[in-house]
Order: sequence, then C-alpha cells, then structure tokens
Amino acid sequence: MKVLGIDPGMQFLGYAGIENDPEFNLFKFGLIYTPRTNQTYNEFLNEGIEHIATEFPRVLMFTTPDLIVSETVPVGKLGSNSELVVASITVCKVLAYQWGIPWIDMAANTWHSEILGKSVKSTKARVRNAVFAEFPTLAEQHKLLKKEQKEVGDKPEGFRPDVTDAIGICLAGIRIHGNENLQEV
Repeated sequence: MKVLGIDPGMQFLGYAGIENDPEFNLFKFGLIYTPRTNQTYNEFLNEGIEHIATEFPRVLMFTTPDLIVSETVPVGKLGSNSELVVASITVCKVLAYQWGIPWIDMAANTWHSEILGKSVKSTKARVRNAVFAEFPTLAEQHKLLKKEQKEVGDKPEGFRPDVTDAIGICLAGIRIHGNENLQEV
C-alpha cells in the first residue's frame, strides 16, 4: 500500500509518500512552495490556489497513492492564515477525489501520539527526530543539506518542518490505516 501524507499550508505544503511493502519505504517527499511577494491577500490566495492546482497533480502522478492522509486543518485557530490553509487543502482534496483516491483527515494530536507515544509532549524537534529514527538515511541527508545551506550563506535548517511533519503524518497514517480495506475508508 502507498500512502501520501500532507502537511497543509498555502506557502509551504509538505508531502511525503511511504510504501508498506513489507517494510516502510519512504519513496518521495518535498514541498509545494508558493512564494509570498508584495501581493494583496486575494492576489496571493488566487496565485496559491492556481499553483497548488498545477503542482499537486504532479505529486499524485509521481506517488500514485492508494490513500492520502492529511493533518486536520483547525479552522479559525490559525488566525489570518486559516483561509489560506483551508484553501490549499481543499484544492488537494478536490483533486484527490477527482483521481478517485480515498482521503483521511487526522488530528495533529492523533498523528503526534502515533509517532511519539501518548505521553510525550509534541515539538517540531521531537517529530523530526522520530522521523529520522524511522528513516536513518534521511537524517544523513538532513545533515548534508544543512552543511550545503551553510556553505552558500543560507540559514542551515536542513529539511523544513513542513517536510518532516508530512513524513510523520504519512507514517502515522500508514501505521493506523495501512491494513484497512480502502473500500471502507
């Protein structure tokens, strides 16, 4: 089974694909990045929707998922970004439905508990470390990326949290829903 995990966002939408055959294989991950320039809110919203509507089908084409799992968007709790995040994930959902791919929304506390354990307080660093523990070669790539970023004068952050969150969402999704009959989802 192939699962695509989505960390929703208009400016940074993280995605990751994991296949369970028979072990977890992280085969694709990245960002759909919509840069915010000196635009009005509506111009950025419209451009972001168009950009995601163009890029997300490419992600679907390369990952060919059997299931998509996304973090539930906490409407209204993101302040001025709520509408942007809801718009980005709505575009993705519509495209997934058009492609006939089942979609599951997962609360942040659900996927955090699945990859960190129920009693562990979630932080971006803990999520990143849990993802790296599951995929050690990714940790090496992260270190190399930080080094390259530093050498060119960029902030050495490695993979963005949007990417490691998407991997965590995907990992939790495949652990929880990986053996389900997709007709019932």
